[in-house]
Amino acid sequence: KYSWFGKLVSHIYYWFFEFFILSYRVAINCVRNPLKTVASVILNVMFGLIQGGIYYKLALKTTTDGMNHASLQWNLLMHMTMSSQFVVTSFPPERALVNRDIANGLYSPSAFYMAKTLAEIPFNH
Repeated sequence: KYSWFGKLVSHIYYWFFEFFILSYRVAINCVRNPLKTVASVILNVMFGLIQGGIYYKLALKTTTDGMNHASLQWNLLMHMTMSSQFVVTSFPPERALVNRDIANGLYSPSAFYMAKTLAEIPFNH
């Protein structure tokens, strides 16, 4: 018999196992459309270069520089937030499949949501 700690460790291990398997599956599904993948990666790289060019070599000597750093962090935070919001719209088409898989005990809803969100962020804008 397992103690409560052993059960907790086992549950965490299987959750991460599900998470990595689902992340791989979602990433493969994202890469299947090469035109969308290339366009999304180019768009994200261009966004990064523009942000990097604007805020390259900022100093922290004055209050204005501190405000520039705060605005950079705000822009990056908003970009990541909006990227994760686009993932939410991709759930309805897969709902029947996900409900069936969860009912059969293949994975947990939290592992699916986290894997889908984190794997699709680089491919969404």
